[in-house]
Amino acid sequence: MSVSQLAERSGVGVPSIHHYRRLGLLPPPVPVAANRFLYDERHVEALRVIRLLRERRGLSLPAIREVLPDVLVNGEQPAFRPDMWDAVLAMSEGGDDEQREVRARLLEVARAAFVAKGYAGVNVEQLCQRAGIAKGSFYRHFDSKDSVYAAAARSTVDMVGASVARWRRAMPVADAVDAVAAAVEPVLPLLLEVVVRCAHGEGTVAGIVPEVVAGIGRLVARRLDVSDVPDSMPGARTGEGAEAGSGTGAGAGAPVPPVAVGDGATRAGAAAAAPGEAAEGAGRAVAEAALDRLVRRALGLPGAPGVL
Repeated sequence: MSVSQLAERSGVGVPSIHHYRRLGLLPPPVPVAANRFLYDERHVEALRVIRLLRERRGLSLPAIREVLPDVLVNGEQPAFRPDMWDAVLAMSEGGDDEQREVRARLLEVARAAFVAKGYAGVNVEQLCQRAGIAKGSFYRHFDSKDSVYAAAARSTVDMVGASVARWRRAMPVADAVDAVAAAVEPVLPLLLEVVVRCAHGEGTVAGIVPEVVAGIGRLVARRLDVSDVPDSMPGARTGEGAEAGSGTGAGAGAPVPPVAVGDGATRAGAAAAAPGEAAEGAGRAVAEAALDRLVRRALGLPGAPGVL
């Protein structure tokens, strides 16, 4: 069929068809004269998939091109691969639970890969292979390697949160620093690389480490025994927040399972039930202290004189 017939069949305008062809998004047409080509049903199907990805998934053309790297195969004699379109169409399948599971698996794989090889040593195809998914499924969740890298770094908060949730009691500050450091240590190379990339002005990672510290701090605050927080810990004791033992001055927070708190039951219990200003400050200070310890160890620096 001619390009005008293809446009009528697919609902895609002639200028867009030519643009997609130049980008390598379509199977090669059959040339019949200068600037004149013939198309077939493969091109109709291809254009329908491109429209699906653009209109329903919101993907850019460069992202679509990344989704379909195998459309052109066999070196100098490209051939169309219908199975690639089948993989992409599979993006529209699967319920919410399944998609959440896929995303979680991708993030777990990405964290491990970026920790082991760094940003430059990982590509999207490798992540998809390790997660056992098609590239089309990857682009349903992330639009680039940069976006999954940033999400993997931020997901360290959830990873540490899973560790904090296993604490069997309200944790004294010193013990909490040890526990958080142990939970973060496996992903420290990823966070350090984020810091370096941020220092080089890469906007895709700006603010991630402060977000991670704040997120870990909030999780720790809910399971922290603040009865022994050192007065010299920055932000850990401030005004009324340090007197949360009355049970009336603490700010509202997420419910926390009851925990044994020992001698400091009154004040620590109030902080556990509804983390207030003191607990929030102490939680963040614990996160900062744990990361500081890991960074110093990684750089071979002596430990900071501390309050912990």
